[in-house]
Amino acid sequence: MKKSMRSRSSISACFIVLALLAIAPASAITVHGVALVAEVSPGERIVYNMTAQTSVNVSEEVHAYVYGLTHNQYGERVAIAPDVMHPYSAATFLKVTPEIAVVEPGASQLFVLEGVVPEDVGDGGRYAFVNIHASVDEGHMVGFAAEVEIPVFLTIKGSEIIETGEIRDLNISEGDDGSLVATFKFNNTGNYHYMADGATILKDGEGNVVDEVSHSSGSSSLLPLEGRICVFELAKEMDLAPGTYTVEASVSKRDGTVLDTEEVTVEV
Repeated sequence: MKKSMRSRSSISACFIVLALLAIAPASAITVHGVALVAEVSPGERIVYNMTAQTSVNVSEEVHAYVYGLTHNQYGERVAIAPDVMHPYSAATFLKVTPEIAVVEPGASQLFVLEGVVPEDVGDGGRYAFVNIHASVDEGHMVGFAAEVEIPVFLTIKGSEIIETGEIRDLNISEGDDGSLVATFKFNNTGNYHYMADGATILKDGEGNVVDEVSHSSGSSSLLPLEGRICVFELAKEMDLAPGTYTVEASVSKRDGTVLDTEEVTVEV
């Protein structure tokens, strides 16, 4: 197969509201305070209460820490240490107290996330998550019991919100079954999070649509400076006639606003 780049366009996007849920992989600890999604001003003091309760019959040592939030190219959450300077981390000005507490059976413990937004915080969004986890001491054997992660998404009030994105490295390869596999990386080049969906269209030499595939990002958001790997399988179980084909890739917001498009031609 031969391929060549044809055209490209980039369009700025607009505001979108995000809904978030905490992740609780076990039931030994329950935290009331699912997510902090707020608009804040420079100099504003943040106070957010979270209450942890146990559902086991032994005392639990519960730990609470705040980390900056980002993700890798596969959408997996990545923690940023509070002392690491990341332009979109909220962990640099937030802390949780207490960091360690012993919670008795049937009792609850208040954890407070607090901090002051810097006057020079800048534009866009700031991101973090609070990790609250417990361990159970059973006869000097300490085991992992549960953890809850509470996302923190802050919008800087009155700041310039930029939602842009870029498709990079669009590549077409041949699949094991003879299909055409389109792969590219999409990067959030703005300063704010958004949810986006990708799509690819395969056209023949006369511009007729032969196949099209789209993928949703689900309920996860793309954070500033980060990217996702996107893979689309086109012309699966199709016997394509020899010739020149065009693959058009696009990424759009949920409201239909196109963030970026790119094309590549393929000789079959």
